[in-house]
Amino acid sequence: MPSLDVAIVPAEDIPAPPYRTPSDDVPQMYSVAKKMESLCRRLGGMGMSASQVGLPWRMFVFLLDPPYGDKFGCYFDCEYRPASEAKAPSVEGCLSLPGLMYSVDRHEEVVVSGKELFEGDEGPLVRDVEKAFSGLAAVLMQHEIDHDHGRERMIDSIGRRVHRA
Repeated sequence: MPSLDVAIVPAEDIPAPPYRTPSDDVPQMYSVAKKMESLCRRLGGMGMSASQVGLPWRMFVFLLDPPYGDKFGCYFDCEYRPASEAKAPSVEGCLSLPGLMYSVDRHEEVVVSGKELFEGDEGPLVRDVEKAFSGLAAVLMQHEIDHDHGRERMIDSIGRRVHRA
């Protein structure tokens, strides 16, 4: 089981793919997700991928209804597909690249499919998810799912650095 503490690892220490989520151990995943949520809140983030804390998992936590919501969700083994052809530049930061901002062309609307990890009445549960996102939520989903595919899809690889935050 991973350490009880989670911390952002340096970008160069993000694990190389392929990633495999330990979906046969839902309690372990849930425990790590709650720790990631706590760290993400402390750092003022909107989302965080397991790879950012050094775990070779395709799992991420995110703030629902950003930036106004206060409830985190957890998805794993997800993919996204464009819901329309429309793209727009998005200026993004990343907890793995502190102080840096990048312009990335993102789909304005995406459909995310995969698994959702959530707390049920009797503990953590998993269900299939397929949900459409638009605007800032679509950007967030693309950003976090890109983390789940390793360094080649992080914003410093697919974006253009625009300025320091």
